[in-house]
Amino acid sequence: MKLKKFYLSTCFALLMLFSGNLFAQADGAKKDKGEQIVDMDERQELKSDAKKAVEAFKEKDNSIQEILDRAAGYAVFPNVGKGAWILGGAAGNGVVYENGKV
Repeated sequence: MKLKKFYLSTCFALLMLFSGNLFAQADGAKKDKGEQIVDMDERQELKSDAKKAVEAFKEKDNSIQEILDRAAGYAVFPNVGKGAWILGGAAGNGVVYENGKV
């Protein structure tokens, strides 16, 4: 019983030690208080990447256009970063489309 408590305590301590925030995005990302991209060039690049991602989906499966046309809205996250060590996390920037418009 003591050994089980020791293992549980050790696992809990390790979990707490390594469960800090994980950042998957670049350190140089320019953000404002609302976590939105500030730089207009970055916005344009993100929109371009999202458009390329949608086109790539359409090349793989041409029926996706029908789904997108029927959708009231959808989001495309072309740049997603992942990070993990014991616990995992992911973050990314995306573009939200409403009725086919950004």
